[in-house]
Amino acid sequence: MIADNTVSYPFIVYKRSGCTPASTKDSYYNYDHTVELIVCTDNYTDSASIAELVVSSLEHKNGTYNNIKIDDIQLIDADEDFIDDCFTQKLIFKIQEK
Repeated sequence: MIADNTVSYPFIVYKRSGCTPASTKDSYYNYDHTVELIVCTDNYTDSASIAELVVSSLEHKNGTYNNIKIDDIQLIDADEDFIDDCFTQKLIFKIQEK
């Protein structure tokens, strides 16, 4: 997890962990992206609450964002941990382009 030493809790870090070409029956190619978001807090309750807010804000959204056409966003996995006095909630989303 990479975050500046001056960052205070809570915070979220993210990275794109995969990009898979996809095609339809019409041979039109688009991409499915896998994105990991990690919620970091100094207590468990806040980490779980913020993770729920992130999921409800992103899941099944679609539209155009920064000229990228999003067809759907799905939560595909989640995990929690305690690392270096930090409670983490890792959320893995699949983002489907149009």
